[in-house]
Amino acid sequence: MITGDFPPAVTGVGDYTRRLVDSLVEAGAVVQVFTGSARDAVEPSARDWGPGVVARVLRAVDRLGPRAVVHIQYPALAYGRKSAINLLPGILKLRRPHCRVVVTMHEFRSMRRRWRLRVVPMLLAADAVILPDELDAPHVRRWARRARGGVVSIPIGANILPGSTSSAERARWRAQLRLPGAEPIVVFFGGVHEHKGILELITAVRGLRQRGVPARLLVVGAPDPDPGFRDRVERLLAPDQGAAWARWLANAPPEVVSPALEAADIAALPFRSGAMANRGSLLVVLAHGLPAVTTRTDATPASFGPETGMALVPPDDATGLQSRLEQLLGSPDACAALREAGLAYAKEFSWPMIACQTLQVYRRLYPEGQGRLTPD
Repeated sequence: MITGDFPPAVTGVGDYTRRLVDSLVEAGAVVQVFTGSARDAVEPSARDWGPGVVARVLRAVDRLGPRAVVHIQYPALAYGRKSAINLLPGILKLRRPHCRVVVTMHEFRSMRRRWRLRVVPMLLAADAVILPDELDAPHVRRWARRARGGVVSIPIGANILPGSTSSAERARWRAQLRLPGAEPIVVFFGGVHEHKGILELITAVRGLRQRGVPARLLVVGAPDPDPGFRDRVERLLAPDQGAAWARWLANAPPEVVSPALEAADIAALPFRSGAMANRGSLLVVLAHGLPAVTTRTDATPASFGPETGMALVPPDDATGLQSRLEQLLGSPDACAALREAGLAYAKEFSWPMIACQTLQVYRRLYPEGQGRLTPD
């Protein structure tokens, strides 16, 4: 399994990949992780994603034997936006024709045009393409026509599952987060990037407080690699007149993320590109019983809404976001209805099911027999 992000890095794709790897192993697959972000990763690992990574991957494939499946998780940011990973499937097919290459393409529709063009070599060379969001399929099939395993939609599951937090533990966690008391907590979970709408959310929660709504903001997620943007977010979250109204857990491990989410009252994920089926952070907050205020764009499935635990607002609209948050914070019944609907929706996606569907893709690539299926 090749992935640019992997725990302890706190990212949606990293968490997704870790959960998938664990479930594949439980299903009987032999899995080796090739990554650059895990401090305790088993060698071989990538220290950077430049041209030198190709030779390291080839050596890893040689150690796996004749029936290897190389499975690449692709978002460009995780590979430092370097192009070697885009050429890797074609090089593998040329240099190691015995192996099979699977690419999981995350958030294809939300990529800018130039980044879509960069992934074309991957799609042309892949033996199979997995899409966490089925709405990406029409856009991807035109480039993956030669994939013998086809283009397959396999939904994601919640990467971080809830525990059983009691009222007393919830109060303890709020105090530990330095957000004690009964004031409602609005939580943001996921990578803290500008396109995730974090700036609009900060503006909205500040607006609530100015209107006398005593909301606090909890941000849980890894910072944008741009230090300038991180500094900007930190300044915006600074205490008001010496009083803390917000808290940022920048690199919290899963065992801290779950109780932190359970300490909150409502989630806000104002993605600029809209809520989509492959948003791992969205599934996580729903699985934790949090009503979710998120955004609708043309990329958002028509089925998303109150029936799936989501209150939808337009993107890039801090005023609309503030209004919807204020409405929900003042309506316990509306929050309870969203909470129940969200929990029911999140239960539809289990990791054993996802692993089973992924193994079916691998097996189709070796129709003469299953053999040793080793996604590298």
